[in-house]
Amino acid sequence: MKQPKILQWILYTGLGIILFILPYPRGLFFAKEIVLVQIACFLLFILWSGLKIVKKEKIEIDSFLMTSVILLPVVYTLPLLFGVAASYYGALTYIFRYLTYMVIFLILSDLTKTKKEAFLWLNILGISGILAAILGIDAGLGSGLNNYFRFNGVIDEYGRVRGVLQYSNSFGAYMGIIFFILVGLSLLTEKKYLKAFYSACQVLPLMALLMTVSRGAIVFVPLIYLLLILFVPTKEKKLEVILSTIAPIIIALFAGKMLTEMVHPILKGEGEGLVQRGWMIAFIAIVAAYILSFILTGALGMFSRVSTKVYQIGIAFAGVIAVLGGIVLFTSGLYRKLLPEFLLQRFSQMGSAAELTSGRSNFYRDGLRMLKDKWLLGGGGNAWAAMYRKYQSYFYGSSEAHSLPLQLWLETGILGMMVLAFFIVSLFIVYFKNRKSEDGVELTVLLIPVLMLLSHSIIDFNFSYVSLPLMSFALIGAMAGLKKRGDLNFTISSWIPLALGVIFIAFPISWQISRNYAVKATAIIRKEDANANDVLDAVEYMEKAVDLNGWNADYMLREGDPQDGDLLYDLSTLYGYLYDIVEQNDPEQIGLVEQKQTALYEKVYKLEPYNPYISMQYAQTLFQKGEIEQGLAVVENAKNLNPMYEGRYQELAQAYFAVAEYYIGQGDQEAAKPYLERVIEVEKELEEINKIALEKVNMTEKTKEYIEKAKELL
Repeated sequence: MKQPKILQWILYTGLGIILFILPYPRGLFFAKEIVLVQIACFLLFILWSGLKIVKKEKIEIDSFLMTSVILLPVVYTLPLLFGVAASYYGALTYIFRYLTYMVIFLILSDLTKTKKEAFLWLNILGISGILAAILGIDAGLGSGLNNYFRFNGVIDEYGRVRGVLQYSNSFGAYMGIIFFILVGLSLLTEKKYLKAFYSACQVLPLMALLMTVSRGAIVFVPLIYLLLILFVPTKEKKLEVILSTIAPIIIALFAGKMLTEMVHPILKGEGEGLVQRGWMIAFIAIVAAYILSFILTGALGMFSRVSTKVYQIGIAFAGVIAVLGGIVLFTSGLYRKLLPEFLLQRFSQMGSAAELTSGRSNFYRDGLRMLKDKWLLGGGGNAWAAMYRKYQSYFYGSSEAHSLPLQLWLETGILGMMVLAFFIVSLFIVYFKNRKSEDGVELTVLLIPVLMLLSHSIIDFNFSYVSLPLMSFALIGAMAGLKKRGDLNFTISSWIPLALGVIFIAFPISWQISRNYAVKATAIIRKEDANANDVLDAVEYMEKAVDLNGWNADYMLREGDPQDGDLLYDLSTLYGYLYDIVEQNDPEQIGLVEQKQTALYEKVYKLEPYNPYISMQYAQTLFQKGEIEQGLAVVENAKNLNPMYEGRYQELAQAYFAVAEYYIGQGDQEAAKPYLERVIEVEKELEEINKIALEKVNMTEKTKEYIEKAKELL
């Protein structure tokens, strides 16, 4: 009996650590941190499966919710299997994201059988969130704590708090989630001092939320709060929600306004004494919230004895007063005294012409255009980032669709949307089937933070942070574990998840080893005294990285700056260094280096068929090989993949003009003629694209030069 207990202790400890640290490694937005957490999650999955085998237990598939969670990684796999993925590595990484969510769901659904376990998981997430909220407030008050603990990207150039997630809107949504988790904890504990403690702590995420100046998150929190009151069972619990939150909400509103208005002076270096004053405000807010919450929750028994009719009348009366008060606040302008000025400015932009003709509205419109080509199976994980330049209505850069439904539809097609709908419906089926059970309150407080994330994700890319959906699938798993009534009733052997876990973990382990080799390559080249042998070693390390992760185009030919400073070089760049060395010391081997480069470009071109930068690099290798027409076809394709970028027209004009010059140099003016005509056509092509572009695509001076020269030569 000792062995299962030890394994179970390791399982609980490992799971607790993962849930606690989720927001801190940059919100798990970047592969560097995601892969390590995936390895840890799959290790826990293997351990959990092994424990089930030791106990001679089978895996129960007992709900539509569990079925839908299992189907999510399946629909992400289909675009890759059928060869329609827009980015092969992007598709693969998203399969493993949803496999990670699935295994956490399965583990939590098995481990959470009583209120005690649910309370444990909520406490871990809540305490982690309290610390994140403190760091968020600190970000706006000079970042003293953040600098000490080396958290980066905690405030943006506009003075909006980004927190540990490094993005204001998602951090705002996360603070909303933590607020509801703390409300839930105050409902689940029976001890008055703990109720008051959880209530007082609600002040922290609410203040941090205001400091993010996230309009979406700030709007969704009150809407989900109303759902909480509506959903939570019994009159007493509804009353307790109100009594445990009214003081923190009011105090956070005033304290958050003061803190938010301190951010800009501190950011400009004009906030002498404001940092200390800000922390004093935060401290007083928590103490005041604790005292008032203790008093109000202590009076719960007295309020509970009031009849339901009196409450209904009181609620109706309060509703009328609230409406009238709202009218007075907005007509008199008093609301400006309650909300931070920066927040008012951002809300005033909503509905403006600039807001409607740029940003998210255009992302959504462009995304719908993409769906015409990828409606059935989608384009695989990360499809938006791979494809958006081809469909954009003006030149912008955005690797995110800023909408979970849109992004998931683009990635998994109509089948994925059906599974998403099945997942959401199944979530509510589990809740409403079991809401009136003895665990109804627990189910409610587990559901509400998930609804906060899902609702805000309609207008933002929170699911691109692995940390946030991972938290949600953990909460959903706990819901599935607590339910008393299921939908299905069949089991599978515990050996199946064990075998799958071993297969799953092989991929992130391989990716991590691959990354280690890539990091070694960068470390060697960055040395001040790097020599020819160092270049050879770096090439060898980078080739090993590509062998172990042959899907990752960034290791072969990266567009733009790297995400991390320890990965500065791709294999293409290193081959360039190798070419120079071979040219100086062993010219006979140049052909071998060129073969390596050509093979690399051919491979990466197939992996990223929608990337115009990679297409242009591949075109260069075709020109060097003398495959002129093939190269021009790739250049044309690159322009079609990026029609709103002026530089593509310059590259196209340059390529055709160079071919024309070659034929003219050979004395074959007739052969040069169609190429010169194609250069001139670029002018008309730009005129046509500008008829549909929301912002004009300008012709570069170099493009004008090529067109004028082509006209002269004709």
